[in-house]
Amino acid sequence: MDTSLDFQKNTMIAEQGVGDNADRIEVVLAIYDPRGDYSRWAGVAMTSIFQNTRSSVNVSILHDATLTDDNRNRFIRTAECFGQSVSFVDVSKQIFRISATPEKIDPITTVGAVYRLLIPDLLHISKVIYLDCDVVVNLDIAELWNVPIENRSLAVVREDDPDFYTTYEKFREWLLGCAPRSFFNSGVLLMNLSRIRQEHDLVQEMVCFLKRYSYIAHDPDQAFLNTLFSRDALFIEKRFNRYPNPDHPSDADSAVDNAILHYVPDKPWKSTQISLRTALFWRIFYESEWGDTSVAEPVLSPRSGYLCWSLLKPSLSRFPMHLRVKYITLYILHILGYIPPLLKEVCLRCFERHAS
Repeated sequence: MDTSLDFQKNTMIAEQGVGDNADRIEVVLAIYDPRGDYSRWAGVAMTSIFQNTRSSVNVSILHDATLTDDNRNRFIRTAECFGQSVSFVDVSKQIFRISATPEKIDPITTVGAVYRLLIPDLLHISKVIYLDCDVVVNLDIAELWNVPIENRSLAVVREDDPDFYTTYEKFREWLLGCAPRSFFNSGVLLMNLSRIRQEHDLVQEMVCFLKRYSYIAHDPDQAFLNTLFSRDALFIEKRFNRYPNPDHPSDADSAVDNAILHYVPDKPWKSTQISLRTALFWRIFYESEWGDTSVAEPVLSPRSGYLCWSLLKPSLSRFPMHLRVKYITLYILHILGYIPPLLKEVCLRCFERHAS
């Protein structure tokens, strides 16, 4: 297939900005893909949207130079197959407005995640659905699109169970200045772009946030969005951003139907766990344009840049003793590194409260 005209057409759309279309659902996916193998997961999310939605949908792909021509081709063929549309928006220049060296912001998980903060400036539309790439949309996306948010900036799913409100959650909300019991997961967002543009400059505010909370290397975008919008968010049903509690593995097979499944922390390509969730993911993967690509065996080791106990603990039993000692030691050192900046922030928060 000759896609040169498609490339030219979509490049023009990206440069001019996607315009409002009252009958079209606008969805955004963000890709940072230095190894060339992450785009396929965005392809799964995109395929699942088109499979379950009858309405007209345009998917805008936020990307940089790491998006390969082959993956771009596959996105275009996916949209054509379902009679839908795709747009490509290169953020290579704009991302430097947030950080002169964006790779220093947890390059494993977060460079692409902060792309969402550029959406109000890049897309000339009134609202949009933002999705992380590790999701499967197993419902009609129009259900989320039609949630009324005229008087709110975001529609989101609360991250924590209201009945399980620990000291950690309370401290995190106090530290970031969030409203109580309001911390949300930013992997699925319905964004009221008109309201956000009127009241915020996300790029400038993120720059200030990173200066103050420089120690938050993991998911700084989620922490920032909670700081900014916890009091201006509409909380919606859990099914719009459903992910299992790592302390309750049985959740992996619960409520798979009529939901947006967010694979946190159970990413199928990093886990050997078998569940209805993973089965659904791999079915869509093999039905997608990327179904002919090979997938490496899961890597059962924690990342060196960020250690999360909920991810480390299940893997420890599979490691020999010397690796268990190594990773537990690294985890302890990782936690100790947070103490100085946390003490500084606590003192600052207490001073601000006293001064007010």
